Amino acid sequence: FDSEDALIRFVYKDKEYVNPNIAKLKTTELKDNEITISLDPGCAFGTGTHETTSMCAKILDGMVTSEDKILDLGTGSGILSIICDKLGAGKIEAIDIDPLAVDVARENCIINGCEDIDCYAGELKDAKASDYSIVVANIIADIIAAIASDVPSKLKEGGRFVCSGIINTKKEKVEQALKDAGFTILEKHEKNDWMAYVCALT
Repeated sequence: FDSEDALIRFVYKDKEYVNPNIAKLKTTELKDNEITISLDPGCAFGTGTHETTSMCAKILDGMVTSEDKILDLGTGSGILSIICDKLGAGKIEAIDIDPLAVDVARENCIINGCEDIDCYAGELKDAKASDYSIVVANIIADIIAAIASDVPSKLKEGGRFVCSGIINTKKEKVEQALKDAGFTILEKHEKNDWMAYVCALT
């Protein structure tokens, strides 16, 4: 992965996502249904190559509308927030516990013309609103299990919780935590050894 000039390309009409390591791709080669995201992940997680990121991207592609208010929890490089912005989401907040990751995400947002994304440091409890239509968390299984009970207080009625970063050996733990928090799992996605879920409150 070449962080200096690598491009992330995802096809959002037929949901066929492409490996981001395509540094030689020229804008003129893009099709009408393709979006290119320029990304320098620095030391933050989120290059688009990981299974969990690509699963989240596909899920969001089929979900995001202009009416959505989205919280990207553990934003890392900001990739999922940028994807949501490119898909036309109304309002996006990108939060990460690591201030360095927030700096990376903010810079990536600027590079991609997504300056309207609100990037800031913090945890779930520091989120600025309590009426998000989508909360997306691509982090790790243990943290998702730990925060599951706190997510409902941040979702509006009918909102969705998209979570990934879950190794399949810990899926039972996460699924139980989601159930205990009052969520129904609407969709399960699996890629290699990784899981992603779309959840709604029961």
